[in-house]
Amino acid sequence: MSPHVNPTKPERTFFAAYNFIPLPDKVLSVSEDTAFDCDAGGSKKKVWEVHDRFLHGTLSGWIDLDIKTETPLYIRCGVAPEHAADPEPRSNPHRQEFFHHGEPPAGDPLPVIPGSSLRGMVRGLVEIASFGKVQWFSGAGEPKRLAYRGVADSSSMGKEYRAQLNRASLRGGYLHISGDQWSIRPATTINNASFVRVRYTDVPQVLKGTHQCRSVFVKAPHGSGDHAFPVAEAVRLAEEKGFEPATLVVSGDIKGKTMHCAIYAAQPGAAELPIPDEMRRTYLDDHRSIHKRSVPGSAPRELGNEGDPLFYLVGKKGELVYFGPTLMFRMSYAHTIGDFVPAGLRRESDIDLAEAIFGRVGNEGAIKGRVRFEDAKATAATFLDTDGGRRSPLILGAPKPTSFQLYLEQDQPDDPLKLRHWGSDPKNTRIRGSKRYWHRRNAGENRFEKQLMPASKQHTIIRPVDASSHFAGRIQFDNLLPVELGALLFVLELPETMRHQLGMAKARGLGSVEIRPALTLIDRDGRYRKMFGGDGAIHEAVIGADEAGKLAKDARKQFVRCITAFVGLPRVEDIDLWQLPRLAALGVMLRWEGAPLENITSPKLGDSLWRQRAVLPTPYAVAGVEPPREIGPVDIKTGATIEVRLRSDTTRKGGPKFDIIGTGRVGVLHSRSDPLPENVKPGDSLLLVVRADDTMPQLAWIDPEAPPAPPPKTRPPNRGR
Repeated sequence: MSPHVNPTKPERTFFAAYNFIPLPDKVLSVSEDTAFDCDAGGSKKKVWEVHDRFLHGTLSGWIDLDIKTETPLYIRCGVAPEHAADPEPRSNPHRQEFFHHGEPPAGDPLPVIPGSSLRGMVRGLVEIASFGKVQWFSGAGEPKRLAYRGVADSSSMGKEYRAQLNRASLRGGYLHISGDQWSIRPATTINNASFVRVRYTDVPQVLKGTHQCRSVFVKAPHGSGDHAFPVAEAVRLAEEKGFEPATLVVSGDIKGKTMHCAIYAAQPGAAELPIPDEMRRTYLDDHRSIHKRSVPGSAPRELGNEGDPLFYLVGKKGELVYFGPTLMFRMSYAHTIGDFVPAGLRRESDIDLAEAIFGRVGNEGAIKGRVRFEDAKATAATFLDTDGGRRSPLILGAPKPTSFQLYLEQDQPDDPLKLRHWGSDPKNTRIRGSKRYWHRRNAGENRFEKQLMPASKQHTIIRPVDASSHFAGRIQFDNLLPVELGALLFVLELPETMRHQLGMAKARGLGSVEIRPALTLIDRDGRYRKMFGGDGAIHEAVIGADEAGKLAKDARKQFVRCITAFVGLPRVEDIDLWQLPRLAALGVMLRWEGAPLENITSPKLGDSLWRQRAVLPTPYAVAGVEPPREIGPVDIKTGATIEVRLRSDTTRKGGPKFDIIGTGRVGVLHSRSDPLPENVKPGDSLLLVVRADDTMPQLAWIDPEAPPAPPPKTRPPNRGR
């Protein structure tokens, strides 16, 4: 299977407010991890199975979160029953508010970030950082096939669609319903055809522009060719020679349309063709989706009534391929979305680190989580000025997985006829990975309309908090293994150049936040040895800051060791996990300093990039940065010249730090090094010399124009007496 390839031509390059973190090659399963003796009988349980006692060797405590908004933030509120009658946010001001715990007697309700939002954000990051399972995709619970229509599509999908709808395999019939079972009653075949095309001009004017059916009589063609013949509604024509009863299917008024179709009457005594239940569900799900996003009156007629006329496609063995209400109906792809997630990445029997920490439900047994996320209440929050802080952004539609050129890995993106789609062989492509949104700095008020838009169905009304608002929350945890706490700290303690994302409208630039975590650990033994402190209050028995700092540092190291061992890297303490290719892509998406420009947004519908099915490049290509090299066992020897990349963060004393290319290690500048050139900026690559191979290698810049250093002074040898 070839990895995703970036398009090379501007007309083949698509840009969007989102991108993808590539799938892992394998899942880090913790199913065989530490078990503890949990009762006198000598039985052992996994650490995530124990909730009735505290386990030695595990860590308990809490993480306080100081959350500062970098851009406006919005999370829609729940509504009290007395205000819930109107479900539309555009007309119900109570549904426009930020999430809160209840309206006070006077003044604005206090904004609150629900713990569920924090939990979802942190869990998603842990799943990526710990090479977890890929299970959050459409149809993960049951197989789900997408439907498509490619009449004028110029890509490989359109070519395949038109090839399938050949006249020999396309037939007309009528729907038969018996309880929950659907089947097709074939239409009568006349001259090898079960339907005929009718000239658009022969259809009564009253029917044009509608989606409906009408009983008519048509004159059957003499040969097997599919020609148009006059249509008539007069009953008297039934007895005239050459006229046959049929059902005229009017499929709507489209520019350039020249034909409608009429299906002959059902054939008496013909064997019915069963419609599989999965196919029926696929059709109904797809129709509801189309109806939801269509202009009223433009959606195709829905099948669901006894005797509804329809068209269907049969395979070489006479089996039903698919069906629909119009001649050029939407068909289902050959594969489900889940087929494009390798089986090894979604095995229910595996337990990944995120499931062990946060819990799960499913057929393989539920796991109760050992972390609890409290709601984060505002400590200093302001709403936007004017209009009571309310704004009208465009509504955000659901993901459009039918845009296969964006959601599947493409190995030949410059050729539309060679694009992989949901009907392609899953052995040749995969889904792109975990979807993330770009941070959008300085987007300003252009995220919203200049005035409220209560009459526009394409807009909603929200009341976000402004940038520089602060919230305080807490994560409580019990019985976490050090590696599990290390995973939490890794995704919470982002580098200075990165930010988290919360809430709604991330595609519009909302929800960028800075989180500063503060860890507190509990001494469980100390708590049970002493119930009260000297002041009579309950003794919390928290571990001192120095000792807690050491335990936290060890937890981070254990997580690094876990990941490096999993990916097959040598055990080096200072490896920077953000240089691993998968996490480096996440780091690019989380970048706040140097985030892509404001114009990184999806083209409007109808743009040629949509019609031509242009392909989305990787996060590195969009951000204009070089992808990292695969990290390997590179031997860093004193005196060797190595390639490094200048980091944006510095040492405690303000000195430069470097990513050592191809190793995952971080180096610093040697105290006796020449100064770096003034034009070097973060992200630039350099060649440096290793002066000392310490835990954090010390490197030196040798200015080629600098005079040679004097030889070191030496002591005369001690000759003794």
